[in-house]
Amino acid sequence: MPELNMLKSEQGDAWFQPNGPNTEPLYLGTCLEVDATTEPMGTRDLKFRMNGNREYEPISEKSNPGDKVTGTISIDSEATRNYLERMSGKCVDGTLFLNNSGCGKKGVWPNWQTSVALRKIKLESRAFDGIVKRAENSQFTKNDHSFSAWPPIIKNVNVSMRRVATTEANALNDITFNDDTTCYDCGNLLAVGQVGAIACDAGAGVTANVLFTADNGLTWTAGAADPFAINSHIMSIINVLKDDGTRRYIAGMAAPAGAQGMIAYSDDSGAAWTTVNIGGAAAGHGVSYGGGLFALDYHHIWLASAAGYIYFSSDGGVTWTAQENGAIHAGVNYQIKFTDANYGVCVGAAGIVSLTINGGLNWYAGTIPVAAVLNTVEILDKKHLWVGTAAGALYYSNDFGTTWTQRTGFTGSGVGQVRDLMFKTPLVGYMVKNTAGPVAAILKTIDGGYSWKDIATPTNSGGNRVAMLDFNKAFLVGEANAATGFISILSE
Repeated sequence: MPELNMLKSEQGDAWFQPNGPNTEPLYLGTCLEVDATTEPMGTRDLKFRMNGNREYEPISEKSNPGDKVTGTISIDSEATRNYLERMSGKCVDGTLFLNNSGCGKKGVWPNWQTSVALRKIKLESRAFDGIVKRAENSQFTKNDHSFSAWPPIIKNVNVSMRRVATTEANALNDITFNDDTTCYDCGNLLAVGQVGAIACDAGAGVTANVLFTADNGLTWTAGAADPFAINSHIMSIINVLKDDGTRRYIAGMAAPAGAQGMIAYSDDSGAAWTTVNIGGAAAGHGVSYGGGLFALDYHHIWLASAAGYIYFSSDGGVTWTAQENGAIHAGVNYQIKFTDANYGVCVGAAGIVSLTINGGLNWYAGTIPVAAVLNTVEILDKKHLWVGTAAGALYYSNDFGTTWTQRTGFTGSGVGQVRDLMFKTPLVGYMVKNTAGPVAAILKTIDGGYSWKDIATPTNSGGNRVAMLDFNKAFLVGEANAATGFISILSE
C-alpha cells in the first residue's frame, strides 16, 4: 500500500494578521507550539414523551448554535517580550493563520499547503511556567497564551482543477448555484451547490441554451426549451427561491442593438420560459456581461444595463424599474453586487463606479480608480470593495469607493484582463485572470487579497465567471475550447 502524503506538525508555522484582511501577515517564528484548537459545533436539546410502557422516547429536538473557537499558543520565553506579549491586552481585531508548508520551506507565506484561519482573535489569558526551579538549570520556556476567535474555523487546502465534460459547443458566460439548503423535515435534502445553471452563447442561426445540473455540477444538460430568439446570447443567469418548492432561474439576454432588452424566467428548470421586456421603449438596454444580474432574494434583484442604466425588480424578474437612468454615465455597466438590501455597487466603462447606500433609490458616482473598463466588482461589506479591469489591474477601497489602492504582485498583474472576482468571506476569494491570448488562470487568496496563489488551470481559451461554493470548491466557466464550452471544477 503506498504511503499517504501526510503532513507533519514540524512542518507547521504560525502567522498573525493584526490589521485585518488584505494586510501583510507577520511570521511568528519557529519557537512556538499551538495545541488543539476547538470549535464547538452546537448542541441539541431533545423533547421527550412517555410511551405506553412508561418509557421516555425523544420526539423532536431544538438545535443550539456553537460557541467561540478556543486554543493555546505556547512560545519560548526570551529576555525580551515576544510579539504576542506586546499585543496582550490591546484591541486587536486580527487573524491567526496556522499553516503547514509540507516539504516547502517554513516561514515563507506562499508555501502553505493547508491553512487554518482563526478570525477576530482575542488573547484571553496568559501563563508563565518554569520561572524559578529549585535544582534544575533548565530553560524558562513556557509562555502560554489562551485565545478565543469567532467561528467558524476556516480551513483552506491546495485545490486542483479538472475539466467537466459537456456537449455544449458555444461559450459559457455565467454560472449560478443554489446557496440555500433543505434538510430533515423541511423537504427533500438539498446541499449548497447541488443545483445550478449556466448561461450560453448562441450559435449562428440557433437559440442559446441554458445548461442545468442537479448533481453538484458533475453533469450538465440543456433545458428542454430555450429562453430567447436565434442569435441572442445569454450573458447572465441567477436563481432565487419563489417559494419553498419552486426555484426560479432568471436569464438576461445580451443588450440588443436597436431593440428592447429581454429577461426570461423559468420555474421548472428550463422546461418553459416566460420572457419580459426591460427598458420600456428604450432600445439597446440589457445585460452585457456575466454578473450583470444580481439577486439577494426574490424581492431584491438588480440588473446592470447598457447605456448606463440600472434596473430593479421586486417580483422575481417579472417587472423592472429603472433606478439609474444614465445620469452617472451613458456607457456600458458590466457587473453589479450588493452586500445587503442597502449597500450596492455597479461598475462599467471608463472606470465608472456607481454606489448606493439605500437599495438603489439613489445612485451616486464613486471615485474612478483608473480610466479603464471595469469588468468585475466585489463588495465585502459597507466599506470594502474590489474591482478588476480590462487592462489586468486589481484595485481595492477601504472607504466604500472614496479612495482606491492598486494591488500588484500577482501573476499577470497589469496585462490581459481581470474577468471576475468572488469572495466567500473577507479572507477567502478567487480571481479569474485572462492573458491577452486569452488563456484563463484562476488565483486564490486566503488573506483577504494581500496575496494571490496560482492554481494550475486546464487548457482553455479564456475564462468568464467563477462560482465559489465553499472555501475549497468552485467552478470556472469560459470560452469554447476543443469544440465545447469550458467548465472546470476546483476541489480537493
